[in-house]
Amino acid sequence: MSPSFEMSELVNIWREIASGNRFGETKLVFFIGLCLGILGLQNSPDQSFSAATVARGGSSALMVPTLILCILLALMALIPQLSPGKSLPFIFPKSKRLNIYYFLDIASLNSSAEWLALTGIEISDREKARAAMLADQTYVVAKIAAKKFLLLRYSTIILCIGWVASWAPLIVASLRSYV
Repeated sequence: MSPSFEMSELVNIWREIASGNRFGETKLVFFIGLCLGILGLQNSPDQSFSAATVARGGSSALMVPTLILCILLALMALIPQLSPGKSLPFIFPKSKRLNIYYFLDIASLNSSAEWLALTGIEISDREKARAAMLADQTYVVAKIAAKKFLLLRYSTIILCIGWVASWAPLIVASLRSYV
């Protein structure tokens, strides 16, 4: 294998993971806009049954804190960072089968050197320093991308649970009125 092929494979992996990172940012911005829109509906005086009524949830007392929590979690993922830090290591799930090209699996590894060794790419002595630096960058970007996607996932789950729970007081009240 020629040194240029070795490095081009590493560069392509890095590019794909960086692209996934940018895609995660786009999804986060959309999610925050959605949450802000639903938060704006909380003050809507319209009491008729419509899509807006369904979207804003049942009880504002439950939806407003849920929306604020979701927005804060999503904003945490959007804060620019140069390194992923050691915070929240438990949020990275472990795969049953490791995929060395998937950013979440790369992020779940202990180090960039471990990932580079798992790729099985034979690197010439002349390219080892560059390959190590590129592996470090790939590992860091994979951790940042994983954090963004996982915080978005958890925010979405919290929003769904909060939305369902916001209807509970109304359902209970309507059931009591029938008794």
